[in-house]
Amino acid sequence: MCERSVRPTTACMHARRRWLLAIPALVGAVLLALWLWPEDLSSPSGDGATGGGFDDVTVLGGAGGARGGDPGEAGRARGGDAGLSASEWRPTASVVDDPGSPHGSLHGRVVSSRDGAPVAGAELVFLREGSSTTARSDAQGRFAAQVSEPGRYVLSVATAEGFLPYAPEWGHSAIAFEARPRQRIEGVVVQLRPERQVEVQVVDGDEAPVAGASVRVLGASSGERAMAPVREAYTTDAEGRATVTLWRWASIEARHPDHGLGRARARGADTIQITLRPARPEQTASESIAGRVVDTAGQPIEGALVTAFRRARGLHPSAQGATGADGSFELLGLDVGEHVLMARHPMHPDARVGPVQTGTTDATLTMQSGLTIAGRVVDAEGQAVPAVHVSARGGGTALTRRTMGAVVSYDADGRFLVSGLSEGEYELVATSRGMPPSDPVMATAGGPDVTLTLERGAQILGLVRDDEGAPIAGARVSIETGLGRRSATADPIAPTVTDADGAFVLDGVGSEPRSIRVTADGHHGRLVSGFTAASGATRRLEVTLSRVADGEEARTELVGIGVNVWPRGDALVVGRVVEGGSAEAAGLHRGDRILAVDGAPVEGLGFRPALERIRGTEGSTVVLTIQRAGEDAPAQLPIVRTRIRT
Repeated sequence: MCERSVRPTTACMHARRRWLLAIPALVGAVLLALWLWPEDLSSPSGDGATGGGFDDVTVLGGAGGARGGDPGEAGRARGGDAGLSASEWRPTASVVDDPGSPHGSLHGRVVSSRDGAPVAGAELVFLREGSSTTARSDAQGRFAAQVSEPGRYVLSVATAEGFLPYAPEWGHSAIAFEARPRQRIEGVVVQLRPERQVEVQVVDGDEAPVAGASVRVLGASSGERAMAPVREAYTTDAEGRATVTLWRWASIEARHPDHGLGRARARGADTIQITLRPARPEQTASESIAGRVVDTAGQPIEGALVTAFRRARGLHPSAQGATGADGSFELLGLDVGEHVLMARHPMHPDARVGPVQTGTTDATLTMQSGLTIAGRVVDAEGQAVPAVHVSARGGGTALTRRTMGAVVSYDADGRFLVSGLSEGEYELVATSRGMPPSDPVMATAGGPDVTLTLERGAQILGLVRDDEGAPIAGARVSIETGLGRRSATADPIAPTVTDADGAFVLDGVGSEPRSIRVTADGHHGRLVSGFTAASGATRRLEVTLSRVADGEEARTELVGIGVNVWPRGDALVVGRVVEGGSAEAAGLHRGDRILAVDGAPVEGLGFRPALERIRGTEGSTVVLTIQRAGEDAPAQLPIVRTRIRT
């Protein structure tokens, strides 16, 4: 494990270079491989959707940096806020001839993910086998990476004062480019997430403050944060308080030898209270798991990312690390008990084994050889689209397919290559800035090339105001896409931020009904459902957000029935039923299976379309066909849609 520091250490950089040796050269394309967490780590969906995780960087116009959730928070797989997008990006770029770039270059901007403001002084490090290139952003956030020799480079580190560092997990870079002589790639926008500080209040069972308690950010040295970690250890003052820097969805642990242990998840509040209670037996010791990752011939795989997580309820620290040259790994800091191990590598399908008991020293994960799908993306006129994101979704039905692999490719001919796939058929979907997702195309791993076509999208011109009609600057507006990583719905759309007048422009909107999510600091969010726009059209939208009252937690307002669901088999399974909502009043219960919405089977609709049908106009009625445990015949259940906050 790399030394913990503000900047990545030399050892970390060497580790990255070793990982790059495993990646074959990709001639004629710039490829980005993104691996999303499997269904066991995905969140169930809310009345619409539950939340995905957020990484500390998003790349717009280049690639997306989202990974669908932090592996250190497997406990979050059981719930979350409705509709938070797991990954929101659409690539765009132009490739121009530039005599001033004899070996090739990459140009773009670094901005804040909060408000789009330029980030000055950001340092970006691009690595290639045997060499590296460093770029620094100017006062306008602009950077230029001029390389010393042609070849494939990946963004290894991005850091800036006041922002969480970005250092992708062992080659899972959010941006990569193929440098060619006299060729300049421009238009990439890298978003860094500002540091978030919260005040942690540690108390005992009698609500008295606990001074001298040890406060730890769980997972701060895992994965991405192992390469450019944030501070993870703090001590409470005389009033039992500590100011902690963390990332969205982080988990926090507090301990004191005289009072016990407590854990909490940071869900967005500025203050978090942790109550110490006697530690459970599995929490009293810090354990480890060690082993090896090998291929089917028993040969070691270097640079595989191995994660250990618990399926048990509650908050549990996970551990994450990369294998060495001999394929070995050791994962530290685990609660005592059984864990699931998962290994991932860009050239192999994911492998997992479990349960594995802490203290095990010989765990073995065997990774299969990976296959590829290649192809080309064109527009409606048959012209190549030079910057595209392509995802390959497999497994189950239209309701339960999940992303198995994805790439962002910069190529003048629109070519792409998705690698690390298992045998079988996959549903391919392409996106690009200013265009809605392509129609799905089925392709076979290792089979012939495929062609994906992108059509022209619609545009939304909108305004965001508060209750008093005043414009809200810096509000975040996006098409809801993260409706559960188990589903075939990860068609990412770049979000936008309102200007000083509260105005925004959202491009690339498709013709199918979608939900638009609007959030702003200090306000309750809104989810506008059933929004449609014809191809090439321009539509206007005005959204009003309510202020969050003192002591109130920010929530999301939407029109629905008040229930969380997730896909399983041919149905949507009901999770949490919102207390006081219309679903509860109609008699919908946790565990009920929704088979159809207004007579349309959800298996044929797919996850997102089914959710859009459940939502609708306030006061209207939706009829669900449900199957209850122990009952033979499905039942018809009419439910009135109401305005709710969740």
